[in-house]
Amino acid sequence: MSDIHSNTKAQNIISVPRSAKLNLSMIRKSLLEKIRLTKNMNLSLKSYGWKCVLGAEVAYVLCVLGGFLPLRSAAGIQLHHTIFETLPGFTWISFGSFVLGAFYIFIFAWIFASYFVWMHNSSLTNK
Repeated sequence: MSDIHSNTKAQNIISVPRSAKLNLSMIRKSLLEKIRLTKNMNLSLKSYGWKCVLGAEVAYVLCVLGGFLPLRSAAGIQLHHTIFETLPGFTWISFGSFVLGAFYIFIFAWIFASYFVWMHNSSLTNK
């Protein structure tokens, strides 16, 4: 009789309560739903492109403003100005060249966004 009683105790210890089975079922369904959604996670070129433009233009303005900080040596300031002058038509401290540089950054951001979205979306295709 003690063998039967000890066997039922072992079954009670090993068996999973019904509520835990429901929770595991819910977790499994949730994970499967997330997997199904991530298979269709194509990036929108329009949305991603404008986000790239915003980030690039903010970085551009901050870098131009950083060129006016007197915290560096003269050689460092000259190097900073020279890097900006790699943009065609850009000259330092000119409003027209500032706008031209912003336009170049706009174009480069869209080129980057189109390439990145193409690479991301093409890597998600099912084979």
